[in-house]
Formats: sequence, C-alpha cells, structure tokens
Amino acid sequence: MTSPTRTNKWQKNNEAKLLKFLKNDTKPNHQKNPNGSESHKMVGKFGVGQQSNLTVENIEYYPLVWLYPDGFNLSTTGNLMTYNFALLVMDRVFESESNVVEVLSDTAQIVADIFALIDNNTINDEDFELVVTSNASPFYDAKTDILSGYAINFQVNTPYLFDTCVVPV
Repeated sequence: MTSPTRTNKWQKNNEAKLLKFLKNDTKPNHQKNPNGSESHKMVGKFGVGQQSNLTVENIEYYPLVWLYPDGFNLSTTGNLMTYNFALLVMDRVFESESNVVEVLSDTAQIVADIFALIDNNTINDEDFELVVTSNASPFYDAKTDILSGYAINFQVNTPYLFDTCVVPV
C-alpha cells in the first residue's frame, strides 16, 4: 500500500502524468527528439481538451490523436478514483474515398499501439491501472477535412485516501 503523501501527490497530478506520457510517446514525427522516449512514428499531431475544442482547420500533420478528459468517479468505500477519457485517432481521407480502408486500418493500429505503450510504461506503477473495456467505434467526418478513424473510451484507476491527513488545510 502507498503512503498518504505519495497517493495524494499522484492524485493531484494524475491527468498531467497521463497527458505527459501521451505527449511524449505520441510526439509528432516532425518534432521527434532522438533522445526522447519511444514515440509512435505514425502520429502527426497530439491534442487534448473537450471534443467541442477539436477543430481540424489548422491541423497540418495527420494522423491526429485527441485525448478528451471525461470526468471521474469517486468510490470512498473502495478507496478508488476512476478517471474517464475518450481517445480519438483520425486521419485524412481522399475525396475519392479510395483510402478509407487504409485509414481505418492505420488508426486502429495506432489506438492499439498507444494502449500497449501505456501498459508497457506503467507496468511497475502500483498507483496506475489502465482499464480498456469498450469497443473502438469507427467514425467519418466531412465537415472541413474528410476524416475517418476510431474513438474509444478508457479509464485510469488510482488509489484514493480520504482521511484528514491528506487534505490540505
């Protein structure tokens, strides 16, 4: 079991830790740091925020990985905080739509690779549990750019200590 101080610090930075990991391991190909962490060589851009903030008008590099924080659940009886996220991976589709199968195949592989990287890099972290139980749903969007890809929901479980020793006063 972890100490109250360690758990409280992790809880304060849980989303920041996941975002930092995703940004490092999905760093766009054109911005790679050769001495950095393992980066997915297919990702062109990474973004985070509400789905309503996702605008593709200024995206120059694809595929795009978008992380959407979707709140959290708190269980005081189970001493657990569960953070909910949606991950969207998308790429451009030709106007002729001749590359739809390739785009869906590539974006599905990127989704699987991202979760494999997260699992691999958090295997020894007892305060971090990745839970992926939903289906990846394909989508198609032709509002500005013609895009296709996958969206998947996942959770991150962290311990929750609710005694008064960890509350800042």
